Amino acid sequence: MTTGQDGPFVPSLDTHPFGTPLRKFEAVLLDYVPTKHAAVEGGREYMTIVFNFVDVVVIESVEPYPFPIAAISLPYSTSTETRWDAIASSIKDVFGRTPALEELVGKKQVWQYLPCTLRKRSEEGVWSNQQDESWKLVSIEDAGASASPAGTEPGFDIDAHILNLIDGKTEQDFYQVFYQDPKVRSHPELITAATERKLLGTLEEAGRVSRDSEGIWHRTLAGASEPTPTEG
Repeated sequence: MTTGQDGPFVPSLDTHPFGTPLRKFEAVLLDYVPTKHAAVEGGREYMTIVFNFVDVVVIESVEPYPFPIAAISLPYSTSTETRWDAIASSIKDVFGRTPALEELVGKKQVWQYLPCTLRKRSEEGVWSNQQDESWKLVSIEDAGASASPAGTEPGFDIDAHILNLIDGKTEQDFYQVFYQDPKVRSHPELITAATERKLLGTLEEAGRVSRDSEGIWHRTLAGASEPTPTEG
């Protein structure tokens, strides 16, 4: 296994199905990008979160990695024993609390591919918990800082912000700005509601938004005073 980038290259017998030869690195998180994927072969729509890093310093890699940037893609899930559960649990352990994901952005941190428990289905279709490896946060600068991330400042109205994002957009246009919005990303319950296809429908049922004959969503007068629901 190549460690760092110095010294002669020694071929490794280790293989890696996770898209990058990196196994441990230090870098600054530039941003993270939620991406929705269409259903495949009768399955459901799903989402991945791509973490984009700059100023990469390789600590451990299965092959030479001379690039200053890296992208780590993880499937998003609210279930335990998943790759998202592995990274989420490690983030909470490092911070000693449950931070907003936005608090990782712009900070130098160390990620490592480490053992974890994942729920997998066998060839016979039987689900069971199995030992595997996945990405985890090992350390981060200023983990104890408590500054309010975007969208959680005192007096900020996330409900009004969501309704303003919806107003005058098609469903596709709304989700395009919704998943990129840093204020929205500080509220994982809203991301979950949108991912599970509940957000717009619940708002419509509550009379807070309506959709016209051309598929354009509009904020209604009722949307001015009611909180944004996150469950159907």
